Amino acid sequence: MAAGYNGLESGIPVIASAAMVAVVTIRGHDAGSLGFGATYAAAAILGNVAFWAVIAILPMFFEFFATVYYSSQRKERRQACHNPVLLPRGKLKPPKGACYYTLAYYLLGKKPMTEPELVNKIHLLYIVCGLVAVALAFLP
Repeated sequence: MAAGYNGLESGIPVIASAAMVAVVTIRGHDAGSLGFGATYAAAAILGNVAFWAVIAILPMFFEFFATVYYSSQRKERRQACHNPVLLPRGKLKPPKGACYYTLAYYLLGKKPMTEPELVNKIHLLYIVCGLVAVALAFLP
């Protein structure tokens, strides 16, 4: 769901998986190898840490709900999602009316950014959610 910007497809799973490794270690469960998609979910369920796994990937739910919403409205987003508006100095912004199509466009709608700035901001959101998941794992 987060494809399209350099570094997101590899960075998000690394951040979320690192958070889950910490949670599994704190909670004393052995979930095995954490990876992408189904493996992440399976490990969260088998490791009995699904609650924390959901928190670690909370920003992904923006993408999910946007996809569900625009699909129910029969609104095609693909063309707009693949074509951000390029501003001077390499800054990006969403096309007119597309601010809620994706998390990236939502952030770009608030403030145009370069691609590396956008990727770093999204990674930071996942890091914060991962840290919250890890902090909550310390609670009884």
